[in-house]
Amino acid sequence: MPNQLNATQWRQLGEEADGRRGETLAFVWDAAQGRWILTKESNATGAPDAARVRTEHEPGGLRKTPEVDIVIGGRSYRVPRTGGYLPDAIFLSQSAVEKFVLPYYARSQTPEWLVEKKNELFKGKAVAAIHIPPSDSTSFEESTKALELTDEGLKFL
Repeated sequence: MPNQLNATQWRQLGEEADGRRGETLAFVWDAAQGRWILTKESNATGAPDAARVRTEHEPGGLRKTPEVDIVIGGRSYRVPRTGGYLPDAIFLSQSAVEKFVLPYYARSQTPEWLVEKKNELFKGKAVAAIHIPPSDSTSFEESTKALELTDEGLKFL
């Protein structure tokens, strides 16, 4: 087990903790994955008290989980769930991806990763890019996905 995390690893774990508001979490070493992860406190047997983290919800709104439809060519398509989560942000243009998505990930990813993600999101079939909460330190690549329109509706690329 490594005895320290670098700044990028702390940012990734902190981003995940922020996206899991209202949960008491713990940083634990996952030997099977060979990395530090966040888990629910109840799963953190033996983790030191200093490893606990909790981010409270702010009072008020933005705490519902509405279903979302995208209208394309006058027809409504339901945005699918993934991993039990609905997206918490939807980006409908290349400009939006370049202004909001790529700069967001520039804090914690390599330039090569950013180019790869941009190429994936700008594929000819993509009609939207979505962010899946919470930002997950174990699979950042899975937190922003492209949607394509098929005969069956919106599907992940």
